Amino acid sequence: MIRRFFAGVYKWMALIGLIVKDDEPIDVRDPDRQWGPPVDGLQLSAKAKGQRVSVVLKNNGGEIRTNIPGWLFFYRLEIAPPAPLTNFGKQALDPKRNDRRTEMVLPPGKAIETELPVDSLYNLRGVAHRITASCEIGERKLVSNEVTIA
Repeated sequence: MIRRFFAGVYKWMALIGLIVKDDEPIDVRDPDRQWGPPVDGLQLSAKAKGQRVSVVLKNNGGEIRTNIPGWLFFYRLEIAPPAPLTNFGKQALDPKRNDRRTEMVLPPGKAIETELPVDSLYNLRGVAHRITASCEIGERKLVSNEVTIA
């Protein structure tokens, strides 16, 4: 009981920013996640979460330090059958908005998870869609496994 109390206090402190709590590795949190083919120690994974897609970039090689566009422009989604953009998607993915870059640092053995709001960006119309995510880091092109969202 005391252990649960302190675990709850520790989690609460992490949530309000008093301490930093490191998440468990993605392989521990989500052991059944599927991955695309490795490219120079990097792998990309996609997983359906309702009408959204969780994309994880995992580094099994050396440290990666590079500048990338914002996450919505960094990842490209291939959707079949094709789905039209929503009004929000047209604004969010307008190439004129792709003017910010951010530094990405990915140490060996670490992963970065991004949840992409596919349902807000595309008009899915209640039909099942197959989605594959991809991204480019330097000369490396990564492709995820395929997921289906309905």
